[in-house]
Amino acid sequence: MKPYEKYKESADIWLGKIPFNWEVSVLKHFVDIISGYAFKSEDYSDDGVPIIRIGDISNTVNVVDAKKASPSNLKDLDRFIIQRGDLLLAMTGATIGKNCMYDSDELAYVNQRVGLLRSRTSLKQNFLKYFIDAPFFREFISLQCSGSAQENISTSEISELRICVPTLQEQTAIAKYLDHQTAIIDELIEKKTKQIALLKEKRQAIINETVTKGLDPTAKMKDSGVSWLGEIPESWKIVALRHLCTKIGSGVTPKGGADVYTEEGVIFIRSQNVHFDGLRLDDVVRIEQETHEKMSGSQVMYKDVLLNITGASIGRCSVVNIQEEMNVNQHVCIIRPNNKISPEYLNLVLQSNVGQTQVKTGTTGGNREGLTFEAIKEFIVPVPALESQFVIVSKIEELLKQFQNLESKNIDQIEKLKEYRQSLISEAVTGKIDVRGWGALIQEEA
Repeated sequence: MKPYEKYKESADIWLGKIPFNWEVSVLKHFVDIISGYAFKSEDYSDDGVPIIRIGDISNTVNVVDAKKASPSNLKDLDRFIIQRGDLLLAMTGATIGKNCMYDSDELAYVNQRVGLLRSRTSLKQNFLKYFIDAPFFREFISLQCSGSAQENISTSEISELRICVPTLQEQTAIAKYLDHQTAIIDELIEKKTKQIALLKEKRQAIINETVTKGLDPTAKMKDSGVSWLGEIPESWKIVALRHLCTKIGSGVTPKGGADVYTEEGVIFIRSQNVHFDGLRLDDVVRIEQETHEKMSGSQVMYKDVLLNITGASIGRCSVVNIQEEMNVNQHVCIIRPNNKISPEYLNLVLQSNVGQTQVKTGTTGGNREGLTFEAIKEFIVPVPALESQFVIVSKIEELLKQFQNLESKNIDQIEKLKEYRQSLISEAVTGKIDVRGWGALIQEEA
């Protein structure tokens, strides 16, 4: 798209030069900005009117799962009723800045920490939506929240956001252009996302098949004696994990909790560091050498298999392939294989349906599921000869590397598409490109 013929300075670091006929002002002159009502726990009921909270906002508003309030508790709160087309904005926390348009006629109210933005007649709501989606809005929020322990932005701060306002006709043209272009980009992103999901499914299927059937499709099979496992190669054995390890145990949280973490020292593994594709140490914490030595029972060795045993990441596992001193907390189990099983092979078994099924059946404890060491010791493992394990691991790693490369390419392409989407929105809503004749051009091409 071509630029406008004539520009002027906006005197704003984010808007830059804008088309000569566009107006520059602050948001409060064009938009009503309302902060949600602080509903109390006693206001809620099993049935009633949806109350939209930050957690209910994503690409759409989740009205179905929203908390409800009795109509009797909503008297004199008409100001907080959400109308179709209202823009809802997260105003605090880790997801500050996320927003979506309310696309429903169902009666609902806006909760505290959610801002409601409603355009007046001189500003189109769909143009406002794209303006808020532009990357400079996140930069504006970041600047307002700098130095604050808890990210939070007020309606008064939002109201001072500088906005460039074209004519209503241009606003409509820009919104239609972005509707069309972002729909194309979003469709491409969705396809790439589905491709990643399919790659993950294929990856899991290969692991499941290989650790239960081996690599030889002509091998003679036998009943494993386990109903959900089925047949395994005749030469394989079914062995309880306790017979394949010299250690099954976890660490503890050092006295002092997070206060003992240091920037330097011994790596201290927590559940967020353990993933199926390996240890992720970008956000790892450390402990002092003295603390590490006191925690002798949870010191990690090279080629240990680590298994998450509590919380949402329960069942995630990886092999320690780093020859460096490490320790773990109580949410991570150390499994130290003996000479009867390859650590990499055992890790594949734990990742497979064989392992994950036993993780699910072995969990205990109310709201916070947890695996006990006794349950882990009784995990059954299909075990081929050691040489066969090495061959299986080598073959699977070769295949998984191919999948990982394809997945990485898709991830990179998705990131580039997202960056392009953001750049396109920014250019359109600040007038860096002229889209006024775009609709006619599309009709001519059709």
